[in-house]
Amino acid sequence: MKYENILSKLSPKVLLDHYWIILDLIEWEFSTASLEFTMNDILKYLSEKQSRIDNPYYCRKCMRAQKVVEEVIARLTELELIERVNEYFAKGKKYSEFFYFLKKNVRDSATRRVSWAVWYLYNKGVNSFTTSKVLEELSYSDEDYRRELEHLQVWENGKWLPVLKRRDYCNWQLLNEVQPSRKPILLKDLSERLFTAISEFKREFSEDEIIQKVRELEKKAVERGLRKLKLEFKDGHWQINSITLSKIRENLKGKKSLNWAFFGNIIVRDNPYFKMLRGSSCAAYVDIPNQIVEELVGELIAVSSECRNAEEFYTKACEVVEHYNNFLKKDAKDYFKHRLDWLHFRIYKHPFMSKYGVRVNINWNSRLLRKFLWMTGLRYGENLTNSSVT
Repeated sequence: MKYENILSKLSPKVLLDHYWIILDLIEWEFSTASLEFTMNDILKYLSEKQSRIDNPYYCRKCMRAQKVVEEVIARLTELELIERVNEYFAKGKKYSEFFYFLKKNVRDSATRRVSWAVWYLYNKGVNSFTTSKVLEELSYSDEDYRRELEHLQVWENGKWLPVLKRRDYCNWQLLNEVQPSRKPILLKDLSERLFTAISEFKREFSEDEIIQKVRELEKKAVERGLRKLKLEFKDGHWQINSITLSKIRENLKGKKSLNWAFFGNIIVRDNPYFKMLRGSSCAAYVDIPNQIVEELVGELIAVSSECRNAEEFYTKACEVVEHYNNFLKKDAKDYFKHRLDWLHFRIYKHPFMSKYGVRVNINWNSRLLRKFLWMTGLRYGENLTNSSVT
């Protein structure tokens, strides 16, 4: 696998929401390899987002992220994913490629997360371990969960309402019902994991019961992943064998890249807030770098999962779309080796539409697009030959 060495030294904890927001920030806010930043720049950004965005979950995530900034930066520097000159940092040559590898291949797969955790432990010299040992690399601390309980809220009738009320030192009462998402628990963030556990109780429960339920659900998910990897279970411990290592290596190669060309349609299923508009917006063209479209759609799906109403989604979605359009105008060439300012995104709501629509605009008459097609035709001539793009 391509990133075997990095994955052996970096814990999969970086996929947890408060770690990941830092990696995402480095990729998008400091989006050229030459742009330098300091640790204080990251802390300032997180603090500003925390105070400006009216979403308690995003604010809490920013608060937790500020506590691990130093840890994340130190680890990325050790692995040469970012480079340091005095108090300044800059993305290394491999950072963006590795970031997208995690985002597209590992972050959205519970099995690959488990594979990474086992690979990380194995390379630390651990050949036999408990389920809890693997879970330590894939979950939050008990203290994180306990601190979050009083901050859980649900959006209802245009306002945020508390989910729980403390009855005494260690007992809680459910005030407002929660609807946990259907994602596998290992892919959920901190609050979603608590929602999943709380949904299995009635009106009153102890703090310890909630934590125990979260751990029970997480361990079941980890054990499913370990069984898929064909680990042997003996005397309360999982044993790594040659079959396991082979499966882990295969898993961590990731899925086949769709960076450049594929036929078909880009489909967003069952999202409550947005859809891809018809026409060119849904088309996946042979000669267009669809990675950027995939990334935008993925970001919007992620944003929608954090929002509690359409208005909040639209505000955050506009920021995402604007960020991608700025990227296309200024920085795309650093990634794709070609200018992509003939590509543009919009999000809006027509009076007759129930959801916001995402439109992908392509300026087919652009000289830069024709140059792009010609240049990529030299590298991807087979794609151009079979293309029906006009």
